[in-house]
Formats: sequence, structure tokens, C-alpha cells
Amino acid sequence: MKKFFKLLVFGLFLYLAPCVSGQTTVNLTVSDTPDAQTWNSGTWTAVLQMRPGSPPPTGGFVVVSGGGSVSSQRGSLSSSGTASISLPANANINPSQTQWALTVCPQATYSCYQSFVTVSTSSPQALTISPPSIRINYQNSTPPVVAYTDTEVVGASLGSVYYNTTSGTQRVCGLPLCTWSALSGSTGAPQVINVETSSYTGCCAVGDAQIDKTITWSGSGVNTTITATDSPFKSSDVGKIIFCGNTSTFTWKMAQTTIASYIDANNVKVATVAAASASNNVCAWGTQDDAAPINAAITAAMPNAANSGTEGGPWTALNPLPQTVYLPCGGYIIASARIQIYLATGGQIPNFEGQYSNCVYLLPSPSLPNYADGTGWLFRDLGTSNSVGGFTIYGLSGLGEGSAAIAFFQSTGLGKIHDLNCFQIGANAGEQGIYVISANEAIYNIRLQGCAGAGSLYLNGPANVDVYNALLSNGSGNLVVSGCSTPQLAGSAVTFHGGLIDEGGTTTASVITCPAGVRFLGTTIWGTTGATALAVDSTSNVYLNDATVVPYNNNNNVTALSIAGSGHVFATSTIFQGTGTGALVNAPSTASLVDEGGNTWLYGTSPAACTPSNYTTCFTGGIIPKASITHSAGNTCYAESLAGNLLATAQNLCNTLLDQHYQLLSIAAQSGGTTPANSSCATPPVITLSDGTRSATMTMTSGKTSWQSNVDSVTNINQVFASGALLTVSIGANTCATPPVNVSVTYVLQSVLNP
Repeated sequence: MKKFFKLLVFGLFLYLAPCVSGQTTVNLTVSDTPDAQTWNSGTWTAVLQMRPGSPPPTGGFVVVSGGGSVSSQRGSLSSSGTASISLPANANINPSQTQWALTVCPQATYSCYQSFVTVSTSSPQALTISPPSIRINYQNSTPPVVAYTDTEVVGASLGSVYYNTTSGTQRVCGLPLCTWSALSGSTGAPQVINVETSSYTGCCAVGDAQIDKTITWSGSGVNTTITATDSPFKSSDVGKIIFCGNTSTFTWKMAQTTIASYIDANNVKVATVAAASASNNVCAWGTQDDAAPINAAITAAMPNAANSGTEGGPWTALNPLPQTVYLPCGGYIIASARIQIYLATGGQIPNFEGQYSNCVYLLPSPSLPNYADGTGWLFRDLGTSNSVGGFTIYGLSGLGEGSAAIAFFQSTGLGKIHDLNCFQIGANAGEQGIYVISANEAIYNIRLQGCAGAGSLYLNGPANVDVYNALLSNGSGNLVVSGCSTPQLAGSAVTFHGGLIDEGGTTTASVITCPAGVRFLGTTIWGTTGATALAVDSTSNVYLNDATVVPYNNNNNVTALSIAGSGHVFATSTIFQGTGTGALVNAPSTASLVDEGGNTWLYGTSPAACTPSNYTTCFTGGIIPKASITHSAGNTCYAESLAGNLLATAQNLCNTLLDQHYQLLSIAAQSGGTTPANSSCATPPVITLSDGTRSATMTMTSGKTSWQSNVDSVTNINQVFASGALLTVSIGANTCATPPVNVSVTYVLQSVLNP
């Protein structure tokens, strides 16, 4: 027995020999690379797991020596990004082949980082985790954005705001982009108010409204049965409010009422309905009108300032700086009042952010009041430096207010509108979809489809506004830019980056009235039958780079571009196409179209290149395009005779092989010699320039010694001659008592229609 006991002790000694008593203190430091920014006040989590390729433990993890727990642990990093963590050494844990997964998270709007660690038996153990340095793409982030340093925030635009945890202040992006500075009066971390779950006076929204497009009804009056085909109804829907619109006529088909009783998943009775409706209906129903609690959340998010607005009365000062109002996924019926973010005294206002544009819906009810102030019918945002987005305005019918907008934004600058959709809202001709009066605004990822009448997107008086990836479609005029008269620092009041401006019904898709300039970079603009894709007024400047201005779906009778008066358009690497009775470009001679190279000029539903032979079909109204980077040509020819007098018979003066398409700009002629006499001709000579197919002429009027095309009689002075042709200058037969002497003819050609 003693021998057995000795052997047992010896065996345990061998088994435990590598183990030591006590846990290991891991002194953790988190410092990213290459910035070497410590993740101050972040968090850490330690989870025990098997190494990759090792089978999972059958009986769980067991600490065989030194004590401690194999349970997951979590804690906070210090203000210098460190932590002291007590963990069992992996050598003291059965089964073998374990490791600790340490996950560290910054106090920033950024992802966590995981590192796998073997904890040694030697205590303390120094451990440094070096995640990649933080880089927060502002465009893809939902406010509030939090970072340690300015360097960590990328992709920001003018007016972008983030909270700096190091200084405890909000910082704003200024000029030159992006120069960060402290936002005046901003101290303390921004907070988020969830309209459904946060505790605030007047809470809470429900956001349970749903939409169905299959509902019809044949009766009217009290307790009318409405029928769906996709089983959307539940017995719990009884008592909910419901209303319906028609997506074909954009009219309300069912005023706001309630679901009176449940029949089955496809049939319910509503309290009252005015008339039958057999098709194209969209209905929405939900527990409550969420307008009041959402506006109450905005009130709770306001900064320290009084508000004398008419909706809801004065707003109590609750916070040292604006907060973020957050809407989780859901449908929110807006019936009693519009959503309003408004600070009468001016200044920065709260952010208004939905979780995601395709899952947060604002549903305007036919009970929504009209507003006589000419601003937003459903949404009104007036202030500075706020971010709005992440939701869809889904209309079931037309606007309830004339000469207004569905959503109205007016900012003194430094704002952001992003990931905002607007669908299925008809409107009168004087009503807009998204109406923006702003300076230094950034607009990202908006989709306005069937969103109002006089401009789905209406930019009034913009200054340094950037619009990224906008889809503007199915409006009666999809884009209007107006009222920007002052040149901007960037050379244009508005810059569109990419995006699609769809055909505008029976009207012009895009209308520009903007002397300060509008730039389209990689933007596609479509025109519809009998209309113009892009219209530029007589005072405006438009710059097209890598853009496409063509008919929608190859529609006929589409004018790609029209320029009025003295308007200016500059084009680079852009495709233009006109069809049918529409021109490629229609503009008067006073307008300016500058071809800066790389452009494609097409005409016809089976598009072919514009050439000298169809030049006057492609370009109508008198416009003379100018080429700024391809070369022009000038030449002088001389009429030869032994006596110096012009021959009475026709003669060729000179010819030139054309290396590209040229447009004739002017012709001049001169009698030579010291004191040439005025000509006297019964039949004056005529100078002709011809490429064998097209020609232009100037008559050498009798009684003169010099002639020029802007004075004397000419034909086809803006004629276009074809590349590869031989251009010949000649003077026709004449009857002159005193002929011109030692005649020289000078002409000027301009490159045109060349890539």
C-alpha cells in the first residue's frame, strides 16, 4: 500500500510539474498601428477557446492548478488604453491546446479587434495588442460619429461633425477640405434618443405600421369589407388606424379611419369608406399616429435654446448640445403634424437618423394638416450642421399642400442629407419633392422616385453643395437648380457625383438656372419623348465631365441639350444623343458650347455620329460649338497674274488637305499694292471654299479694296468641312472695268466634332 501511495504521489508530481500556483496577471496595452493611438476608455473581452484544428473539450475546460475561472471576462480599458487582467495560464488548463481570444473595442465609431493569446505561467505578463489604426468612413457612418483624432475620420465633407473623445468636443470639417476645428459651444458626448425605447417626455413611438398593395373593396359606407390577396391581416389589427391611396391617380381612396372587425387573414371591415376602389390601391395601417412622440423626441434632443415655433409651443432647453433622434426599423404613421426639426433662434439642431432607408418608413396620412408657410408638408428641417437620413418617405397619394415641398431643408451650412428615399407621392406642378436651401451641404445616396411635381430634387440658392449617387426618377421634372448667382470657391454652386437623373415625364428632366455653375461628374441624364434632357438658362454655367445626356430607352424626338440666350456649357468626355425632331443641341448663336475634348456626338434612334453632312440637324438654333483643345487652322491664298490684276476667268487659288473636321469662322480678302484702286465690277467675283461636297462663299462687292465675311454678302459662313477632304479656295469669273489687284484671301477654320 505504501508503495502504491508513493507511486501515486510521484505520478501527480510528474503531472503537475509544469504548473505553478496562482493566476497570471496580464498587463494589456492597446495601441494601434501606424498611428500609435492608444484605445483609451475602450473595452476588452477574454474568451477561452481551443486552438484551430483542436477538437472541442468533451467535458468543458478545467483549471488544474493555480485557481481562477475559465469563464469569459470583460472590462474597460483605462484612460491610457491599458488594463490589468487576471487569467489562468493556458498550461494550467485541461485539455491542452487552449488559447485566450482577447477582443478589444475602441471608444470610437469603429469595429473591434480580436487577438489570440497564450497566457504564460510567468506573472506578470506584458501584452501589447496593435490593431490597424482607426479609419472611419464618414459617408457610411450613422451619427454620432466618435473618434480619438481628426486623422481617424475620412470621407468627410464640408460641415461633417464628429465627437472627439480626446478633447471632449465636437469638431467640424471646414475649408480647405477637411480642416477640422472645434464646434463652438460643443462639450460633452452626444447622445442618442430612440423614439421607441428611450425615456423622454411624450414618448414613445410604436412604428408598427405596415403597407399592402393588394387591397380592394367594392362597397362603401359604414363597416365596409376590404379584401387583400396576400393574407396581411391579424385579429390584433382591430382598432388600428388605416388609410389608402391610389398609385395610378395619386388620389386618396380611403380617408383615415379604423379597422372595425376582423374576418380572416384576407378580409377586415373598416369603420367607413366613401367609395369603392377596385385596383392600384396602397393601404397602410398601424396602432397609432407617431407624429407627436417623434416630435417629442426631437424636443428632448434640442440644445440649450428656447424655441418659439408654432408646433408644440416653446421647446424646453434640455441638453448642452444637440443630440441624435433615432428611428429603428418600422413604419411610422404621420397624421397629426409634420415632423419638424426647427430652432427659431438658429444654430445647430439635432440629427435625425433612421436605422436603414429600406426599413424605416414615414407614412403620411390624408389627415396630415396643410401648412401655409410654404415649407415642408411632411418634414421640415431648419438649422445648422445636422445630419438627416436613413429613412423612406412612402406616400400613398398626392400632397396636401399647394406650392410646397414634401420635405423642406433650409440650412446655413455644414449639413448632411443621406440615404433618403421618397416614393409614390404625386403633386401639382408647383410642388416639389425634396427642397433644399443650403450652403456647404452634402447629399448622399438619395432615391426620389415619383416624388412630386416641379422638381423631385429642387436646389434653391445652393452654395458649395455636393450631391453623390442621386437617383431622381418619374417626377414631372426631376431636377431643378435655381437661384445660385454668386460664384463659389470650388468653381460651382452644385456638383453632382455620379447618379441618374431620369426622364421627366413630358417635361424637361433637368432645368438649370445657376450662374455660379453646376457640375455633373459621371452623371447620366435622360430625356423623354418630345422633351429635353438638360435645359440651361441664359445666365447659367454648366460643366459636364464623363457624363451621359441621351434619350430614355431610345425615345424619339428628344433634344439632349438646350441652352438659352448667353448660357454656357463646357463638356469633356461626355456622350450626347438627340433623336427625331429633337436636336442634339438646340441653342442660339449667342450661347456658348465648348467642346473640351473626348466627347461623343450622336443623333438618331439608331445613333450615328454627327458629321459635317448632318451638322445642321444635330446643332440647331444657330449654335456654333467651340473646340478648346483641338487645333484650329488659318490660311492665306494669293491670286496670281502677270499684270497683278485679277483674271476675268475663274481660277483656283490654293488647297488644303483637312486632317480633321473644321468649321469655317470667317473669310477676308484684300487688294494688294501701295495704293490699290477701288474695284469697279458689273459682275463682282465670288470667293468659294469647298471640300467637294459642302461650300461657302463671299462676294467681293464692287467699289472696295478689302472684303470681310461679317460685312459683305456670304453664304454658309459656319459651314463644316469633312476630315480627309481637300479644301479648295477659288475665285469665280467676273466682269470688272477695274478689277481687284494682287488679291489675297484669308480664312479661319475651327476644329469641330472631333474627339
